Amino acid sequence: MGVRCRIGVSAAILAFVSCSSEPPADSLGTALYDLVYALGDSSLPVEERRAAAEMIAASTSTQVIPALIRSLRDKRVHDPEALPPISSGGGGRSYSESVGQACERLLYRIVLNGNAPRGFKVDKWGPWWEENRNKSLTAIRVEAARQNGSP
Repeated sequence: MGVRCRIGVSAAILAFVSCSSEPPADSLGTALYDLVYALGDSSLPVEERRAAAEMIAASTSTQVIPALIRSLRDKRVHDPEALPPISSGGGGRSYSESVGQACERLLYRIVLNGNAPRGFKVDKWGPWWEENRNKSLTAIRVEAARQNGSP
């Protein structure tokens, strides 16, 4: 993925906040793509890359989903000291999380509204998105929760 622009997370926060109230779709999309790019921007401290991930997770727009899917193969380092999910049995040892791994974790977090994936599993996010792109985030979450075993 080419670099649209280099931004600091503080600039991304400004873009995210300013785009939160009924922006044109392309402005919000651009801000979200910039946040996804910031996940692996080695010129940013890890804390700012983590902050970018939290802003992405807080998004209520489905526009973030294609930005995350596009970056699933991104091998840049997002967090060199990430802790594995408790369910993985990683024993609390840290590992280096790539941008692609962070994007997949964020996709599950967004689609499942912060719940841990149990019965809901996506093998190929691209085709999944093609099937769901015209749904609201609420509708996506309701269907995913049902598949995940939530009431």
